[in-house]
Amino acid sequence: AGLSDGWVWTLHEDRDGRLWVATLDGGLNRFDPEQRRFDLFRPQSPPDGGQAAADTRAIDSDSGPLWLGGSGGLRRIDRRSGQALDWPEDDARALSARAARVSALVADGAGGAFVASGRQLGHWQADGRWQPVPIAETTRPLPISALHRMRDGTLWVGGEDGTLFWMPPGTDRLEPVAMPPGFRVSAVTALASDADGRLWLGTFADGLWLLETD
Repeated sequence: AGLSDGWVWTLHEDRDGRLWVATLDGGLNRFDPEQRRFDLFRPQSPPDGGQAAADTRAIDSDSGPLWLGGSGGLRRIDRRSGQALDWPEDDARALSARAARVSALVADGAGGAFVASGRQLGHWQADGRWQPVPIAETTRPLPISALHRMRDGTLWVGGEDGTLFWMPPGTDRLEPVAMPPGFRVSAVTALASDADGRLWLGTFADGLWLLETD
């Protein structure tokens, strides 16, 4: 079977080599390289409800479940069985965070994920438990628009106001990054790192920037 819709929001290749494709109106598709076909993916809703697959805007995974986020909130599914995973009993803050619109997410390397919802960043453990990630400064960035985790575990966070934060390995809160003179962008829309450990920033209308992280 072919792709269910021609408008694609995001792509993700998991560790098993399967390509996940989130579309505008066609839901979530999964490409099996062995069968060379797309399957429309409709995970069953967990007992507490959850986000419809058709609303997926962000996807990531590592050794654990597949994390899906969109305007309907957050969901996680088993990559092999395709079943939506239950959530543990949570307090009101965790329930609110799970239902909030997801603007970006990235796997944490241990089966969990860092998930941005508006101005808030949360760390979801592999078992589905949640804790907020504090930001050092009292002045928080505008809604978080991009997340990236480097190979050494450093987490980078970009904001819609052009701010950049980071959380080095072994720390538990975001710190603002002092940007070089002349760095003025309206929004950080994408983050990526290369083999040399340098950070690339994609921006809204202000081009591509390269940041030496040494």
